Amino acid sequence: MPKEEKNTSFETGIINLEDLAKNQHYRYQDIFYIEFHPEFKKELYSKIKEVAKTIRNLSKETGISFTRLWDQLTRVPISIEVLNKVSKYLVDKGHIKYLLKNIEKKIFYIKSSGSKSQKIYSPNLPIILKTKEGMRFIAHLYHDGGIGQYNRQPNYTNQSLDEIKGFLKDAQKLFGSFDRKITMWTNPRSKKNYYRISLPTIIGQILIRIGYTPGDKTKNNSPIFAFLENIEDKNLMSEYLTKAFNDDGFVRKRSIGLGQASLIKEKEMPSRVLLLDKLFLEKLNIKVRGPQLVQKYQNRHGLVTKYDIQIYSKKNIQQFYEQIKLIERKNKQIESYLLNWGQKKNS
Repeated sequence: MPKEEKNTSFETGIINLEDLAKNQHYRYQDIFYIEFHPEFKKELYSKIKEVAKTIRNLSKETGISFTRLWDQLTRVPISIEVLNKVSKYLVDKGHIKYLLKNIEKKIFYIKSSGSKSQKIYSPNLPIILKTKEGMRFIAHLYHDGGIGQYNRQPNYTNQSLDEIKGFLKDAQKLFGSFDRKITMWTNPRSKKNYYRISLPTIIGQILIRIGYTPGDKTKNNSPIFAFLENIEDKNLMSEYLTKAFNDDGFVRKRSIGLGQASLIKEKEMPSRVLLLDKLFLEKLNIKVRGPQLVQKYQNRHGLVTKYDIQIYSKKNIQQFYEQIKLIERKNKQIESYLLNWGQKKNS
C-alpha cells in the first residue's frame, strides 16, 4: 500500500482539488471523475499535444495506458488519478497554469464512478467547512446524520422538515449544484414519522477522503475533523451547537443536556463528538457537567455505553439561551423555565 500523504484538509477544513487527488489507494468505486467546461477541455488537449507531441508520448511519460488517456482526454470524463498525473507532467514542463489549484474553477461537474451516479455541477472548490453552513452541516452529520458504509451517501433524519431543508441548503452551498428528494420514514419500533434525505455519493466520498469514517457512528466512535478543536470563532461554535442540540439535545426544568452513545471496545469512553460538544460549550463560557455514564445496553454490534453532558444553574442556562438559538419548541421551554426560575421549590 502506498504511503499515505499528510491530510491537510482534516486539519484545516479547506478541501482543494489537490486534496482529492491524494491517497489514491481507495477502492475502485471511490474514484472521482471530472468533466471540464468544453473550452477548457479543448485548451488542455491542445497544450498536451504542444508539449508531449502525441498522446502515445504522454502515455510513456505518465505510465497511463494510451487507450485510457485518449478516452479521458477526448471522449469521457477524466478520473482524478489521470488528471493528477497529466497536471504534474505539464507543471514539470514549466506550465504552472495547469496546477490542480489553478484549474479547479474550470470544472463543469464532478461525479463518482458509475453511469447513474449523480453529478455535482459547478463544484464549490475549494470547499470551506469552517463557515456557518459548514458548521451546521457537520453538526447534523455528527448527530442525527451519518455516511453509509457501503453506499457512501451522507444522510440525515429528523422530524422537523425545516431542519431537513436546512441541511440540504447548506450542503448545496458547500459543495455545488445538485438536487435531492426528501422522503418520509417510519421508525418500526416507535412508529414515529421522520423526514429523511440522502445526498449524492460523491459528497460522502469527498468527506471520507479527508478523514470521515463511514458507517455506524456508535460502532466507530471515530476521530473528529482536527480543525474543529482549534475553532475560536463564537459564531461558528454557536451555529454548530444549535444544530447539535436540535438533533440530540433535551430541555428540562433545571438543566439542558445532550447525549451520545458509543460501542465498548477495549474500555468505556464517551463519544468523541460529545467531547467536542462540551469543548465548544466551555469555549462559550458555559459550564458543563459530564460526560457522565447514563446507560449501558446491547445493540447489534455489542455492548454500548451512553454518556451525556448537562448544563445546570440559571446563570449557565441563561448563557446558553443567549448564544444558542434552538428550534422554537425547545427555545420556548427554556424561556419559560428561566422566567419561572425559583418560583416553585420542587419544580
